[in-house]
Amino acid sequence: MKKYNKIVISFMSVLLLASCSSDFLDYEPTGVLSSSNVTTAQNAEALVNAAYAGIGNDEMVGPITHQWVYGSVRSDDAYKGGGGRGDVDVVDRYEQYNLTIADYGDWMLPRTWTNHYKAISRANFALSVINAIPDADYPLKKTRQAELRFLRAHSHFMLKLLFKKFLLLQRI
Repeated sequence: MKKYNKIVISFMSVLLLASCSSDFLDYEPTGVLSSSNVTTAQNAEALVNAAYAGIGNDEMVGPITHQWVYGSVRSDDAYKGGGGRGDVDVVDRYEQYNLTIADYGDWMLPRTWTNHYKAISRANFALSVINAIPDADYPLKKTRQAELRFLRAHSHFMLKLLFKKFLLLQRI
């Protein structure tokens, strides 16, 4: 038994020493956009467009622009529609106000949460890039900063309306 323990300990120590190579930890991922890649005014405009697309790219699952599921359907101003109660059953639960069940099938609300935070992340990244560009190189700097702060505030406001408590992501 002692011999077995010594073998295991020596193997673990060799494994520990082999895993501490620094070149393994210094990995530069490919396909990732960094602020050093986009420090021109033209690229900053593209980032502003991407921030607008963050709140404009809507989908049925995790809606951002239309809140009919969370507002009109829940307040009985609209009906879910579809081919029956089983068609988009998550919206049916909102319509019946049956949200107290511990149900792991609700895929709309978590996606809305994630989509709003993605929009906030896009606005924050664009703001960090635009703040690094000199005013002389980018004449629309103040306007674009105001637009991005508004887009970020809009997502924060929608998160407050829908979820009441959320983490404020405001770096700049």
